[in-house]
Amino acid sequence: AALTLSTGFMACQDDFDTPNIEAPVAANKANITIAELKEMYWQDATNYAETVGAKEDGTHYYISGRVISSDEQSNVFKFISLQDETGAINFSVNSYNLYLNYNRGQEIVVDVTGMHIGKYAGLQQFGTPSYYENGSTWQVSFMSPEFFRGHIELNGVPQVEKLDTVTINSFSEL
Repeated sequence: AALTLSTGFMACQDDFDTPNIEAPVAANKANITIAELKEMYWQDATNYAETVGAKEDGTHYYISGRVISSDEQSNVFKFISLQDETGAINFSVNSYNLYLNYNRGQEIVVDVTGMHIGKYAGLQQFGTPSYYENGSTWQVSFMSPEFFRGHIELNGVPQVEKLDTVTINSFSEL
């Protein structure tokens, strides 16, 4: 019994190899900037909804950007905001705890073809069309998380240091 017990202690190894982390690699690359896409689908109306079509040659539109939002501390509710070097746009996703899968600094490539872009209360965003009865117009609101996942690819690991941030020390500075 003593021999068996001592064998168990000798089998312990505290020199573990560092596990390899396989970073996701997106198969697609952006072929339009966020600013260009927003301009293509911009309307002055407070609410509207349109479907992003394919290019004239039938290829899809892809944007990419880094996640700049986080719902970890409840400061963003059911939104994922992506920013590239030209601008930012929101994705209204009907899910909680989005930060668990989409951390700040994570690069995401989005196939926006077939997605719905428009405004909700004046904010241009991606979502699902819904009818706004008070104004008798269409708007975009929460899309299903499954629909969102079907249009995105993660690229690499989150890199918060690549985010363009501004620190505001007081409300008067704002």
